[in-house]
Amino acid sequence: MIEDLALVRNIVLAVTAGYLLGALPFAQIASRIRGIDVFTTGSTLAGTANVFFNVGHRTGALVFVGDLAKGATAVFTAWALGVHPALILAAGVAAVGGHWKSVFTGVKGG
Repeated sequence: MIEDLALVRNIVLAVTAGYLLGALPFAQIASRIRGIDVFTTGSTLAGTANVFFNVGHRTGALVFVGDLAKGATAVFTAWALGVHPALILAAGVAAVGGHWKSVFTGVKGG
């Protein structure tokens, strides 16, 4: 029983961490540093492609690396918590969901 509760706790932690990591708005932060609002430029999405084409190639490359790291960190966190391998996918999916609908950007994403 206690082992089941620990497993459920770890799954909830992994999915929550995955979402929050995915929700980090690297594209918005990087574009604001350059003085550009990514939500009013180009495709108006806070994604790598929009930053790459409308803010700058180097900035877009940094956003790509940051976005990639968010997903990898979410999956690694789930693995480190000992979540079943089939459920590690849930943390990765949560990271993608956080990227698409970030609480830090008013539920706008990339």
